[in-house]
Amino acid sequence: MIENIHIKNFRGIKDCFISGIKQINLFFGRNNCGKSSVLDALFLFSAANNPRYPLTINWSRNYLNRGPESLKMNFYRLNTDSNIVFNGKYGTNIRNVEIEYEETLSPVLTIPTNPGTSNVNDKIYSLNLNTEISSTEDNSSQKKEYHTSIRFEGKTKATVTDIDSSYKEELECVYITANEPFHNNVELFATLLENKQENFVFDMLRKVEPNLKDIVSANGELLADIGMEKRIPIQLLGDGIRKLLSVILHIYGSKKKVLLIDEVDNGLHYSAMPTLWTAILEVAKITDTQIFVTTHNLDSIKGLANVLEEKGNEYQEMISAFKLIKRNTDELIALNYDYEKFDYSIKQEMEMR
Repeated sequence: MIENIHIKNFRGIKDCFISGIKQINLFFGRNNCGKSSVLDALFLFSAANNPRYPLTINWSRNYLNRGPESLKMNFYRLNTDSNIVFNGKYGTNIRNVEIEYEETLSPVLTIPTNPGTSNVNDKIYSLNLNTEISSTEDNSSQKKEYHTSIRFEGKTKATVTDIDSSYKEELECVYITANEPFHNNVELFATLLENKQENFVFDMLRKVEPNLKDIVSANGELLADIGMEKRIPIQLLGDGIRKLLSVILHIYGSKKKVLLIDEVDNGLHYSAMPTLWTAILEVAKITDTQIFVTTHNLDSIKGLANVLEEKGNEYQEMISAFKLIKRNTDELIALNYDYEKFDYSIKQEMEMR
């Protein structure tokens, strides 16, 4: 599991160090303070083996520009002179990831077609990902180095240099963005059935939709029985039950992996917050999944505090909560609340967002 991460020159974050990370990690704070960017940084840190992600990670926000200019979008203040850096510890390893922007002249010269037109020196635009992994398990200073890249020689097509095929990622990561379309829930539901965990999930969902009897998979979609003459597609139920189902299924599908969830409570009524957090805690414990989530919903934060008070020490030890505060210098401060500080702040009605 990830224990800490240092983020530098990424989007609106000039510098941020987050330590005290546990199995379940909650990020909260004001709008535009950098919560989603922290999740994106964790994703790129965990998926350093794939040079496509620094480009495609913006597509979930509907930024679909695929040209050379899109390679600059993740750099702090769009300044490509300073590399993006992610450094952190997980398990017995330390990983350092640097993302470098590069412009070079193309070896191919475009010949002008019209008289009087000067020649054009075409450029190659690249992102180079350099990753170092070292072990803290012994005294050896040996480091493993990996180099990948993505480069544009035109406007719409990029060439990817992938990592060596012998590389096996130890930090497998799954990301549910705020715009998650629920497109792969059918496959995840099949895994749930195989592991005979559907009864727990149905019990959780009935706290949001009391009429729910069961859910089945048919013809590539999920159908819910809510006491009508026929089962109906899950999409016809409310956003709340679909979001809760998606969260639970993704945790089950991320066994022993890292799971990132942006706006975890989006679409849920405040009365469903304890159900959401109960499901997250219990399923994470079963699957040994490390989870990072964001919220700006005070009802969600209070719901978590109530569940932790009821569950006791075993679950309280699983949680770290971080209030993100952005300074004028674009340093992002992550104030770590363990359970005692978290519970005290809620009960004293301190400002938590």
